Amino acid sequence: MSPETSVMITGHRNLPGESWSWVAQEMDRCLGKLHALRGELAAIQGLALGADMLFGETALRLGFPVDSYVPFPGQASKWPAHEQRRRDALMAASRKIVHVVAEPITERHLVVRALHARNDAMIRDSQIVIAVLDERTSGGTHGAVKKALARDREVLRINPTEHTTAWIRSIR
Repeated sequence: MSPETSVMITGHRNLPGESWSWVAQEMDRCLGKLHALRGELAAIQGLALGADMLFGETALRLGFPVDSYVPFPGQASKWPAHEQRRRDALMAASRKIVHVVAEPITERHLVVRALHARNDAMIRDSQIVIAVLDERTSGGTHGAVKKALARDREVLRINPTEHTTAWIRSIR
């Protein structure tokens, strides 16, 4: 039996509504294709709104184990109730939960630091990165992709604006 390939997600929280339907179909297609090419997969997601939770839900629906990386306790405390329930369901279904920062934090600069630390841990533990990334050249998703490429991770970019998916080797 070959070892599993760990596939992480990084992606935007906010996209136009119609883009999410296409992104969901593309995640499904990409995971299916990766499974056919690489064998057993494990999904790594950061319990964030948008692409992360959609990826986790897609992986679970397809029967792949999901590892959830919690940046800090209380991350979802200001989220709408329905998003907190989605997050709780993903945590309950996770094979493994990784707590990056142990204490609750509220100061903006510490929150940002914890989110970057979560991304770093996910990159460290993955072989492949799926990035739901439009043309933005700043922000957490863009930064995570740059770090993943610098660490020689394979990066598959799902561009929700252009409706394209391609392996990338660099980013602006």
